[in-house]
Amino acid sequence: LNFVKDAPYSFIPTANDIDGDSLTFSISNKPSWASFDSNTGQLSGTPSNDDVGVSNNIIIAVSDGAITTALSSFNLTVNNINDAPTISGTPSITVSEDSPYQFTPTVSDIDGDNLSFSIINKPSWASFNTSTGELSGTPDNSHVGSYAA
Repeated sequence: LNFVKDAPYSFIPTANDIDGDSLTFSISNKPSWASFDSNTGQLSGTPSNDDVGVSNNIIIAVSDGAITTALSSFNLTVNNINDAPTISGTPSITVSEDSPYQFTPTVSDIDGDNLSFSIINKPSWASFNTSTGELSGTPDNSHVGSYAA
């Protein structure tokens, strides 16, 4: 069975006992992200990014106290979905003439993807690194004024 991380998963097996005995469920190889209810047999949970991958050979069994029966073993595959990266930092809004300026934002990506950066309204006196997001440069007298950010 395949499903995506950050989405709730739930499975409840159907079981009955012809004698009317009360039933108790058990599980083998329960995924670490899931919970299991021994009264209903419900396997449920919401896997996170850390849970992406396969949980193998899960077996849910039911017993009436005398006889135990199990479902066939099954695997659960948690597929990744791409999460947006985060970016933070506060660049200085003033720069002094003939003084070096440098700002690099703090970024992270929970999926570990390679990131690239872009900029809008880059000052003519500055250079921009699309690999790191660094904006740097030294404005001179000809750059004095206000710029849109």
